[in-house]
Amino acid sequence: MEKVPGVKLESIFSDLPSSTQDTLVAQLAIYMLELSHHNFSSIGSLFFPHLPPTLPASPCLSSDGVMFPSVPSTVLGPLTHSSFYIDGRASLPLDRGPFPTARAYFFACAQRELDCARALFTQGASEAYLRDLEEGQLQVERSVGLMHDLIRRCRGLDDEDPDLARFSLDMHELGLKSVIVSKEDPSKIVSIIDWQSTAIRPLWRCARPPHWLSPSLTGGNDEDQLKGRLFDVFRRTISEAEGPDSTFLRALDSDDTRHALDEVAEYDAFKDGFLVLPTLESMYVTSRFTGRVGSGMTSLLSSDRLATLPGEEDLVGLKKLLDPKTLTGRAARIHLMTQGSNALFLAMSPPSSPIQEKPPGGMFRRPIRYSLHS
Repeated sequence: MEKVPGVKLESIFSDLPSSTQDTLVAQLAIYMLELSHHNFSSIGSLFFPHLPPTLPASPCLSSDGVMFPSVPSTVLGPLTHSSFYIDGRASLPLDRGPFPTARAYFFACAQRELDCARALFTQGASEAYLRDLEEGQLQVERSVGLMHDLIRRCRGLDDEDPDLARFSLDMHELGLKSVIVSKEDPSKIVSIIDWQSTAIRPLWRCARPPHWLSPSLTGGNDEDQLKGRLFDVFRRTISEAEGPDSTFLRALDSDDTRHALDEVAEYDAFKDGFLVLPTLESMYVTSRFTGRVGSGMTSLLSSDRLATLPGEEDLVGLKKLLDPKTLTGRAARIHLMTQGSNALFLAMSPPSSPIQEKPPGGMFRRPIRYSLHS
């Protein structure tokens, strides 16, 4: 395999002038917009088949010269997202796709959590261990039941919103390390690598800025100000390219139950039940009051909606206090929703099943909030 000439953007991005950073983000926005016009039949992951030496892959140039991979054929196969493989899940017979509809994908995610919770039970374990597992499984079953109801009633999936439901390449998870720029002119992208296992998703999910532009949970720091500026560049570029009626732009600005379901579907309903179940219950109660599940729904998982207390709220303080990435944050969340003095214990990871094998270190990691340096 031939090494792509250039330098990884990850190693130099924070040191570049603001104007160069803006130029690079604008280029990525155009590439994502161009790729969004390529449609696929199902939700899944792309695989490049092994090619014989006589049929090497040839580079494909975009309209402004950046190299994208070009092979005689690609295969749309099962999703490779870590939620289907971590903590011994790789050995379970889970439905990983491809999925013909978004509803089919969400139903498979719900079934995945139910199957994985049941797989934790084993003979020979202590009564205390089995008792904890039983309580956790009841919580998972409650979450799965709510999720099934929300999936059936959620508007905008599949045929209800055909423009945003079509399947496209999901580029927003490509990191800075996958972007290669010219050594001589760092404002020019020469190649984008790491396309293996790129996911195919509905456009309403694909049309998002790169993950490293997502704001942190705490907010208000210099990095978030930088991300905010670059997001404005990203959105403005899309608007200038396709106008205010752009389908991509409409998807970019959408924030409804589809996104809440998508976020919930990537969590472990057993380990993260303290977060998943209240979120689903909140969505369900709101839908019962409004009579619909669609635009305007909220998710407890969204960082900008964690603090909703009436009066003079300390938004920054509450966001830090309830940060689910920290043990104290998880304990604080559990304390708000339970009674008793065991919140700190509940916030810790549950015991692993004696029959499960952990994957080798570094193979899969649970999704976390990203920074510009990741």
